[in-house]
Amino acid sequence: MAKKKIVSKKSRPVRSKSGESVLFSVTPVSKGIAFALFVVFPLIAFALGAQYFQKMSTVDSDRMMAQPQYVCPAVQRVDCAAPVSEVNKDMCDPQFLTWAKTNCPSFEGATY
Repeated sequence: MAKKKIVSKKSRPVRSKSGESVLFSVTPVSKGIAFALFVVFPLIAFALGAQYFQKMSTVDSDRMMAQPQYVCPAVQRVDCAAPVSEVNKDMCDPQFLTWAKTNCPSFEGATY
């Protein structure tokens, strides 16, 4: 006596590579798993990635705003002798002098 295959209404036959008929069941559980894998998880990943990108771009812009924007002076030495002129006031700032010595190859420093 041949074995009788039990086929549910949700099963549909599919041909395998070898040509034999194989049953493939599409159940609510498999639909739910497929929905989670191909729709829900990518949407969550996209939302989290967007939040991360927004947070990191805000941090970078805050960091850039916190750092003063300096330009190398046109002269080799800045005159910081008292009284300091309005033109040289910003260039006599200790932060600027440190930055200029590090980043401007022709800058020699300040005279007091």
